[in-house]
Amino acid sequence: MTASGPCYPRRVSRESEPKANQAPVDQSAPYNPGELFDTTAEYYSRYRVAYPDQMFEHLRARLSLDGSQVVLDLGCGTGLFTIPLSRHVQSVIAVDPEPSMLAEGARWARDAGRRNIDWRRGDSYGLAEMALPKLDLTVIAAAFHWMDRAEVLRVLDELTREDGAVVVATGGVAGAEKGPWDHVIADVRKKYLGPHRRAGKGLHLPDPVPVESILDDSPFSGVEEATWEWEYERDLDSLIGLQFSLSWSTPAQFRDDDHRRAFEQEVRRVLSDEFPSGRFVQKITSRALIAHRP
Repeated sequence: MTASGPCYPRRVSRESEPKANQAPVDQSAPYNPGELFDTTAEYYSRYRVAYPDQMFEHLRARLSLDGSQVVLDLGCGTGLFTIPLSRHVQSVIAVDPEPSMLAEGARWARDAGRRNIDWRRGDSYGLAEMALPKLDLTVIAAAFHWMDRAEVLRVLDELTREDGAVVVATGGVAGAEKGPWDHVIADVRKKYLGPHRRAGKGLHLPDPVPVESILDDSPFSGVEEATWEWEYERDLDSLIGLQFSLSWSTPAQFRDDDHRRAFEQEVRRVLSDEFPSGRFVQKITSRALIAHRP
């Protein structure tokens, strides 16, 4: 989930108000974490790219994960990071504001035989009130940009053991190099949802401060970086399904099912016309920032 900050609604000019075919957006809607991925759970678990095994092996070795650690996965989604990490620690508290994402994650965990994950509904803004135990590690994977990052790190300083750490991981959507098909999809999305990036019922206004700067100014200012580059191939169905896993084009963003189906059909038609091979190879960079107290 790019380094940016909490989402705030913004007003747009009359020229950018929704056209007849576009779904409306509430320009004054307050930021609500629980709305960001409403209706996306099935698409998220099926079409988001997993993190590479090498990342978890690096974290295991670098952080001496030996099965005794208590870990918080904040903004866990459907458990793409939670489930692989749970193999190396005593327990993971997996927190997300969206109940359907938690349910999907719990289902995947059961199928994988992972019974050391505590799935909890919540978000970063209520972290201090969650009665969490002392933490050895917090991971925030593809979710940090939705949070008040400086405040989250301040609260984590109070919750984390002296030798504990925070890991901010990215990959998948944020780490994928743009392909020639992305502008084709973007043009269709603008036709149906307008030119601005949506977030729940409002709009997404990025914070330009890089995540590294946020960490440098936090209690966890001792930062090291590790990256992994790899390729992932999608077919047409997977690429279309991915669109409904994104916060700015979730099924809930469309007026109704007919509007969503029309979008899907048009994306399928233009991609089939321009990319008849049906193969879409993405270059992905997955990154982990491991942050300790200095």
